[in-house]
Amino acid sequence: MSQPMTSCERLIEGAKDAGIRFELLGEEATRSIVERVFDIHFPARDRSGFYKGSGWVWDSNQDAAVVSFRLFTGQFEEDWAQFERLMSGWIEGDVYVFFEWRDAKQSLRFGSIGDLISSLRESPILDDLYMTDAHSDGLACLNHHDDLILWGEAIEWVK
Repeated sequence: MSQPMTSCERLIEGAKDAGIRFELLGEEATRSIVERVFDIHFPARDRSGFYKGSGWVWDSNQDAAVVSFRLFTGQFEEDWAQFERLMSGWIEGDVYVFFEWRDAKQSLRFGSIGDLISSLRESPILDDLYMTDAHSDGLACLNHHDDLILWGEAIEWVK
């Protein structure tokens, strides 16, 4: 019996199906991205809790904005269009994607938010997906409830 695909594997498959170029980043680069995100957006937060699985980062942060979509639960075209407009407002160029705070061993780099969206549409993700820009100025989490949670510069685009 084979193991179910991870969200990272599903997104890779979706990117390949859509003909999208991406870069698979290893554990060292991924850990660097996650640490930078923590340093910028959650400096006072105890990191050990995330790595031990004691909670979702988006459940307990008061400094976040939330937008609800129907991307995977309903596949509504207007939600995909709104998601792309919102995300492209603050991410110009490369988009870095990772999945697990606690066990971030791989991440992906896409050349644009459009490339990521095309990949997501080919292979919907069931787990939480974290997205940031090259400098981690903003952070977005698309969670398993189809909510987009935003921190940092990303918040400015929902006001």
